[in-house]
Amino acid sequence: MKKDTAKELLRLSKDEYDVYASEFSNTRKFFWRELEFLKDYVKNGDTVLDIGCGNGRLVDALDNADIKYTGVDFSRELIAIAQDERGDKGTFIHANALSLPFKDNSFDTVFSIAVLHHIPSKVNRLQFISEAHRVLQTGGTCVLTVWNTFQWRFVKTHIIYCFKKFFGGSGLDFGDIIIPFGKEKRKRYIHTITKRGIQKLFEENSFTDISIQEVKRKSGYANFVVVAKKG
Repeated sequence: MKKDTAKELLRLSKDEYDVYASEFSNTRKFFWRELEFLKDYVKNGDTVLDIGCGNGRLVDALDNADIKYTGVDFSRELIAIAQDERGDKGTFIHANALSLPFKDNSFDTVFSIAVLHHIPSKVNRLQFISEAHRVLQTGGTCVLTVWNTFQWRFVKTHIIYCFKKFFGGSGLDFGDIIIPFGKEKRKRYIHTITKRGIQKLFEENSFTDISIQEVKRKSGYANFVVVAKKG
């Protein structure tokens, strides 16, 4: 993917989430039950970073531990909602995940829930994982979820975008799709990542003890859950 195309997709995603922030937050009042086990990756006293925190709902699921929580998101509107609804539980910062405003080795645990597949181009995805690795303390844990779009409900969309790419009608990469979301059918960019693709992104950023499992939701959607260590 060309750099300008990736830049435009990032801008589009940011703008769409700013416009859609209130509706988006209202559909995500509570953390997914299928992923509540993620709380097991923190303990009392941990410093925790949530990359792409949205309205901050992950901090509710981590309430079982006495932690220092920081959430970051590129949407100012979502950060405002997070601060308003959960400002007493942590710190919320408007920031770019590709250039995090933290020193090296700042956090015991880094979470990122359903964000990586919204990052266009392999270069940017590598940078995203690199920043997560950089701000982790040695021995720290990164826990990340990614949509698995190799499902029947996405087949038609994949065929359309593969056809466009094959015949030169798209600047997206193979595996990239644009799907509608929200009542107004706003545009949302998704990159389809395989287990092997995820594994390689983490390996290339020097993570160790990488495990990947698929967790299915009642809605029928499935997520890959990645757990890795900073060696």
